[in-house]
Parts: sequence; structure tokens; C-alpha cells
Amino acid sequence: MTAPEAPADRSRRTVPAGAFVVAVMVAAALAILAVFALDSGGDGDGGPSDQELRLAAGRFTEEFLTYDGGDFDAWKADVLALSTGGFAEEFEQAERGLRVFFEEGARDAVAQVNEVFVGQEDRGAVEVVVVYDRDVSGGEEEAYTETDRYLQLSMLRIDGQWLVDNVTDIATASDLGAPPTSTARPEAPGTSAPDASGG
Repeated sequence: MTAPEAPADRSRRTVPAGAFVVAVMVAAALAILAVFALDSGGDGDGGPSDQELRLAAGRFTEEFLTYDGGDFDAWKADVLALSTGGFAEEFEQAERGLRVFFEEGARDAVAQVNEVFVGQEDRGAVEVVVVYDRDVSGGEEEAYTETDRYLQLSMLRIDGQWLVDNVTDIATASDLGAPPTSTARPEAPGTSAPDASGG
């Protein structure tokens, strides 16, 4: 099943689907703007539409960051079912590197969403920041846990459904000046999202 196409007049995407890690200095600035600005002023009205958006963002985040190293195709199908056509196109460009990461790394990950911050909707588009924890295991490296990480989602409402159009890993709690809360090594594969060096 093909994901719905994004509106033709949407702005040009700045972060490819395969480029999951933002430069450290930019990440800290984005985290401050995206997390705290949204928390203080753009958290929605809590109505039915807002709740639907939160559920869609949480579901995508858990699908995107939870995976079985031995079943790439099932993971891909689940992620693209919650994404726009534009995101699907960029995913396809990064697929080769992602598949190698999954099949050779043979790692499993389980993510849990803790909080969702919603920005102001603008003509069917909205920025969302999701706070999550994740356990990563399997492969040749030791298992580790990530806590209080932030994922920024650009979401579009298409045919009455909220779909993800872009994904950016923006920061960890320690990037924002809080005490480190993760046992993960920053350089380990998958600490921010499936790491596709090929895309």
C-alpha cells in the first residue's frame, strides 16, 4: 500500500530521511527552540484533533524506533503506512543503507513514548516533539538503554489523517544541560534512530 502523496506546494525538505543525526551544535539549538517553545506556547487546546495528532505522532515514533533486526520489510511497511509519499520517496533512497544496518547489525530495539509536545497547526502542517526512551539489544555490542531523547516530526494532515513528512533527532536531555540519563554510548548504532550511513 502506497502512502498518500504530500501536497505539491509543500516546502522543500531540509533533512533527508536517511540523515537521522543532526550536528551537535545545531541539535542543541533546535532542541531548545522546538521543545521549550512548544511546551510553553504551542501545546494545542487538548481537543479531539489535538489528541488525534498526539496519538499519530506517538504511534509513528514507536513504530519508527522499534524494530526487529531480522525483519526489515515488516518494519519498513509499518513506518511507511504512517508517512507521506514525500517521506516514502526519501526512505526509498536510504533503503539500501538501512537494510544493511538491519541485516548485518542484527539488533533489536523497543521504544516507548513518554510525552508529545504539539506546535501550532498551519494549513494542515504542524511540528511535533516526542520524548521517548528506548532499549537496544542483540548484535555484537552490549545492550544499552536510551532515556529522555527527543524526536522532532513534521506532520501533514492528508485526507483527514495525520502523517509524518520528516524526522529529525534533535537532542538528549544532557544536550539541554540536564544530568545524563542514558547508559547509551553516543556513537553506538541506533542511538538516535536506525543509522543509515548509506543515506
